Amino acid sequence: FASGIGGMTLISTHTESSGSAATIDMNGVFTSSYDRYRINIDQFNMASPTTLLMQLGTSGTVATGIYQFVGLGFRSDNTEIRGNTNSATAINLQAGTGSDYNSNSPAGIPTAFLEITNPYNAMYTNVMGQCVWANAVDEDAHINNIGANIKNTTSYTDVRFLCSSGNIQNSTVIRIYGYNK
Repeated sequence: FASGIGGMTLISTHTESSGSAATIDMNGVFTSSYDRYRINIDQFNMASPTTLLMQLGTSGTVATGIYQFVGLGFRSDNTEIRGNTNSATAINLQAGTGSDYNSNSPAGIPTAFLEITNPYNAMYTNVMGQCVWANAVDEDAHINNIGANIKNTTSYTDVRFLCSSGNIQNSTVIRIYGYNK
């Protein structure tokens, strides 16, 4: 939809078709037109068991070592999953890095939605959302609630998605929508 969902405007869609990519860079998606963004990851197809990560950037250069995030969720057996850090190189959308948190294709393709507030404005940027997947060990269902804060006043224009190891495969689909308060 060009007009988007519920007042949201579709800004960018990426469908991976190169066969195998190290990163998906969506540059120039954050502008002064919107102060809030919704990212829908319809499927994130991974080459091997790995974890889904996200970084912000400006003019094609990603920022590292600035992400404070917390993840809290559950496995389908009611086991709690959690992860956090104060100066990560990326936001971990699946809470942890052990094999229990990893997912891979075809059974465990993660899907997610993220809300990003103020990435372009010269103020702190906040990220919140949820990620759902089946892990690579026993295909148990997982859900992680994500909260992140970038404690600087940099104006970000870009977002990058990557795996903690390995590559992104064909048919990965990511959509970014913009909207105002």
